[in-house]
Amino acid sequence: MKNQHGFGQEDSARIATAGEYPWIRNGDRMAFPEVVLGTSRRTRMSISFRTFLLGVVAAGLTCGIAMACYVVSERRAILDAEEESPQWAAISEVNTANLTTCGKNAYFNLEPGYRLHFSDGSLTRTLTVRRKTRMVDGVETRVVEEKEEEHGRPTKVVWKYYAIDETSGALYCFGVHVQNYHDGKLVNHRGWRSGVHGAVFRLVMPATPKAGDTLVRGHGRRTYEVLDTDATAVTHAGTFTNCLRIQVKETGESEPRERLFAPGVGLVRDGRFDLVKIARTVWTEKSTVAAD
Repeated sequence: MKNQHGFGQEDSARIATAGEYPWIRNGDRMAFPEVVLGTSRRTRMSISFRTFLLGVVAAGLTCGIAMACYVVSERRAILDAEEESPQWAAISEVNTANLTTCGKNAYFNLEPGYRLHFSDGSLTRTLTVRRKTRMVDGVETRVVEEKEEEHGRPTKVVWKYYAIDETSGALYCFGVHVQNYHDGKLVNHRGWRSGVHGAVFRLVMPATPKAGDTLVRGHGRRTYEVLDTDATAVTHAGTFTNCLRIQVKETGESEPRERLFAPGVGLVRDGRFDLVKIARTVWTEKSTVAAD
């Protein structure tokens, strides 16, 4: 006797014994012979369901780990961006209407095209005031690029978003974007921007720094202290006098590093990096980076 699909008992037994799973056309749908549809189909459905559940659990764990890493990264950025020392400036008192993307003070030049070249013997670093600007936290800022290279290949590129007070000359940073490279390829990036996840723009260079001024960031993890304003720096680019000397201490580093800024020039020494060349590029038009 044959079933509704035209298979008799002998045919069904033969199919089940041989392990065959032929699809049989049944009107507008595909159907298995009844003997094959028994335990085999339930088993397949059970396996598929378990696989589906495992996939859901794995996806949930992956999302949870990713979210945890993101929160930790953003929290670290917020801590780095906090302004904690009253000795330099109170951010709440800054009139952002006075901030501009072009200008200079005694120790920092924010004019587009200004470029400083540094070297420590094996690595080179180029600081460039780019013509690009970016809106951050409602303020137009200038992009300053710091690019480190080894044998002509990038190892790190840092974009800093600066604005200068046109009335006082104080310099502020509204964000940082760090890109790390290995063998010339980008491997990771991180950063922060004022107004994002609680981060606040910070003072970088006071209008009139003086010995004893101190700036603490990251809940004490990084401290900047003005040691004096009459230091001398001997570099490959020349000898500079009356330099602003700042000591930078970071938790985890055995030795603090010094940063020296020469009047009318800017940064001439940063730790092991010494200035080797001062250059300037002149552009005739302005390019703007759109805000996120």
